[in-house]
Formats: sequence, structure tokens, C-alpha cells
Amino acid sequence: MSFTKIETNKEANGQALSLMVQLEKDVKMPVIAIWTEDETGKFIENLFVPSKVAFEKEPNEPEEIEIKDFDKTILPIFAKNGSDGKANFDKETPKDNFILSTNTKTKAPFNIVFEIKSGDKIELVKSKIDTLTSGIYKVNAKVGSFFNKIIIEKL
Repeated sequence: MSFTKIETNKEANGQALSLMVQLEKDVKMPVIAIWTEDETGKFIENLFVPSKVAFEKEPNEPEEIEIKDFDKTILPIFAKNGSDGKANFDKETPKDNFILSTNTKTKAPFNIVFEIKSGDKIELVKSKIDTLTSGIYKVNAKVGSFFNKIIIEKL
């Protein structure tokens, strides 16, 4: 199993995070946004927002891929969360497993929110980060989920 390594928010001062996202094999052309919010659900900052989106040109021809600019309305929950939708990753969402190294100014306790779109289906996943100290958080996948495993490490 391989993982694409990506980085965002390199210049930001704050808590270092590592997020390992293992997608299910059935997920095709995912579009993912990851952000933090406080305990009341108020948006704080983007952790991962792609600048591009990959689409299949023809449903039966997966080799034919079209790349378009990311528009936050593709992810309706992300579009409504108060974010400006500004990309902090210069490519599309990795099509496979990835490890995101990022920094956040958000102070615990807070939630890390993942909105994942594959085809015409959308999934929202939240993980509460409730301690000021380092730690590892595992997000358990539900049956039919887009991901197999998400592990968050607060470094």
C-alpha cells in the first residue's frame, strides 16, 4: 500500500498535524476538503483545499480525465461553513491514499472535518481533538464509507 505525501499550511505557526487518509478502492475521482471548527461548529481554518478537481470525461473511459479549477460549491457543506474556499494545495485531491502534513492555529478542543465527494455521493466525517497534548486519533469507518481508515496524529 502506498501513500502520496502532501503538505499545506507550511508557513503557519501552530500545532503540527499528520492526517493519514486511506480511501476505499471503490472511490473514484475524490474531491476532499478538510478544515477545523470549534465545538459549536464554527469554521476556523482550512487544512486541505485543492486548487483543482479531476473529472472523468466519459463515464466508461477512466483514462480520459479533465482537470478544472476547484469551486467550493462542489462540496455543499464546505461551501456553507464560512470558509472563503481559498485553495492551499496546488493540485487536485489525490486519487488514492495520502498523508497530509499541516499546521493549525486552532486550539483544543476542536473538530477536524472531512467532506468527501465521489461521483454524486458526499460523506461528512468529524473527529474531535480534545487535548492540548500530542496524541493519535483514529476515525472508525462506517459500512459504505468512502474511507477505510483516517488516523490523525497531533505532533
